[in-house]
Amino acid sequence: MSEKPILFTKHAVMRLIAQNLTEDLAVKAVKEGKRTREGKNKYKAALRTKHGLIVAIYVDYSDHIRIITVTKGGREK
Repeated sequence: MSEKPILFTKHAVMRLIAQNLTEDLAVKAVKEGKRTREGKNKYKAALRTKHGLIVAIYVDYSDHIRIITVTKGGREK
């Protein structure tokens, strides 16, 4: 994946705080996680860490990546 800047929505930041996760975990999930296409530009990335399964939903724009939401747990496909 190219080195595009990764931005967060307000909702994603609130979810990170509520689940006691760091922005670095969400960025790592996007960069290294298993990706699944969810729409035209929307993706889901899942990464298993010592904190559990981190799932980041993001949109891949031409000039940046915007993380919409982050969840902890769930199923990996």
